[in-house]
Amino acid sequence: MDVEVIKARPFALPEEEVVIALHPPRWDPKLNRGTKSIFEKPNTSVSRRVISSIEEIVASFRRSIQGGKVDLKGYGIIGVGAIKAIGEESQNPIAFEVTVDPVDPTREDPIGNPAHAEIIPFAPDKASIRPRVSDGVCSKLEKALTVVQVD
Repeated sequence: MDVEVIKARPFALPEEEVVIALHPPRWDPKLNRGTKSIFEKPNTSVSRRVISSIEEIVASFRRSIQGGKVDLKGYGIIGVGAIKAIGEESQNPIAFEVTVDPVDPTREDPIGNPAHAEIIPFAPDKASIRPRVSDGVCSKLEKALTVVQVD
């Protein structure tokens, strides 16, 4: 991931909410919620509620994740401001940004995902991207989700 290319993207506003897909292996069937691992990679995919409805976002998840064969168990909603605050308050601060990254239609997904974005964990000075988010921060992010199960 080229940090300058990522930083050139527009950033979602702190008052926005984003939606993340919850599916195995990032779903805990015993607790009926996501696992902390959903946030560990440096470019976690989400969708912006300000662009698409929940119904459109869930349909996009079902079309595009794992080649359309996703076992979607639910989705989580979290505010961009909450993501940023959790990063800033961590022992080793993280400058989280939610970067706008719409997905164009393809043959496999003729609709695409105009609401697609990525949660990027920058170093505090935003000169680099952290390769991984710590377990403690991931756990706080997961606990901040409002989880909705789907059929």
